[in-house]
Amino acid sequence: MMKDWIDIVYSSPQMIKLKLKDQTWLDMGVFHKMEVDQNCITGIWEAESQIITYQIGDFLRLGDVFVQHVFEEQEGYIFLHHLFEDMINANRNKPVIMEPDFVFVSPYGDSFRYIVAPVGVEQWMQQNDICKVWISYICEHLQTTTSFEIIGFLMKFSQSKEASLTNLVMGLDAVRHKYYPTRFFRRKRHQTFKVAEPMHVVYQSNMEPARTMDSRDTQTHILGQLNQSVAYLSINDQRYDLLYEVNLIGRSMACDIRLTDKEISMKHAKILCQNSRFYIMDLKSSNGTFLNDKKVQRKMRLKDGMILRFANQTGVFHEVSTDSSI
Repeated sequence: MMKDWIDIVYSSPQMIKLKLKDQTWLDMGVFHKMEVDQNCITGIWEAESQIITYQIGDFLRLGDVFVQHVFEEQEGYIFLHHLFEDMINANRNKPVIMEPDFVFVSPYGDSFRYIVAPVGVEQWMQQNDICKVWISYICEHLQTTTSFEIIGFLMKFSQSKEASLTNLVMGLDAVRHKYYPTRFFRRKRHQTFKVAEPMHVVYQSNMEPARTMDSRDTQTHILGQLNQSVAYLSINDQRYDLLYEVNLIGRSMACDIRLTDKEISMKHAKILCQNSRFYIMDLKSSNGTFLNDKKVQRKMRLKDGMILRFANQTGVFHEVSTDSSI
């Protein structure tokens, strides 16, 4: 995998800094190829530190899109077709990092941006099993109430000896044609997917930065982490510290607080810390989030001792009194 060749030095919703594990792999000719491809985020090389900086701008991580949008009817086909087709095209003459954590989507979901690692062809060709990584990721994260045949196809396709991203795109097109025959496509077979309202950042990336700082810097080296644990949830006699400005709660491995009950959605809710105050937000969960038995339908303020319920899992919010601000 490409992540075997790079270290993540810094990661935030607006920026990623990478460093090659071996500087002899560097190919400076790749930077021009990034610059002329509108689907790629141009990396800036810092010669002294040997760090490559990528400015994400207002684009979202792919995981944020899957949390916020439920794909209905043909939407999933259109979105996945363009996701993979654009990635394959970008990768033709340069080493795109073809892993879900490194794919970014516009707020309306209608365009993609990819990160390219400036490495030589020897490393570029070693992104093995990437198709299986994507199949597993989509099966876990895609939300739909109408197009379950997509998941069924992906699970079957993963067993194929001919599994590749190119064949995956062709297979998805064939399944779409079966369930939505040509007459439904009207004039354009591959329409553009676009949501009506812009999506937003839901949670911080779960990509781990390389730990190169000494103990004197531990208070500042992780973006979005609070200086101390000033609040926590107690659920089933377990304590879950709220360490970040955005704490994601759900069944997914990517969540900061993972609740494995099947009634819990993959990305169920989030707790925010803003201006030293904590808030709860539901993320369109299947079985709801409740604060003191009132359904959470907007951002709601949390106070010490309040009862939170995520589907059938009940907990208590605790705020630790402190003399200093967060």
